[in-house]
Amino acid sequence: MFLDSRNFYSVFKNHRSETIDSKVGELYTSLARTLYEFISSGERERERERERERERERERERERDRERVEREKGREKEREKERAKERECVCACVRVRVRVCVCVCVCVCDRDIVLSFR
Repeated sequence: MFLDSRNFYSVFKNHRSETIDSKVGELYTSLARTLYEFISSGERERERERERERERERERERERDRERVEREKGREKEREKERAKERECVCACVRVRVRVCVCVCVCVCDRDIVLSFR
């Protein structure tokens, strides 16, 4: 039968034989306490390691979020450049008579074509 440290400690604490010298009993009790503390410290260390791993995972998640935001900013800049290109206008003027010119401008604004005459 396997005894964990708590059982080991309680067995020697509660069932010390009268024939065992009290110093030997104290030694067993001390050994059991030390063993229990050692096992407990290992559990605490594993819990700290799990917490560090969770923190590293949160940091990786924050980094992925920052990268995603940067990519989205880059895409938004590209879309803004495309919209700026879409707003470009081309104008041409032709002299029809000595004092008469006809100007035509074609502008593309958000995919709508606007014609203006002057």
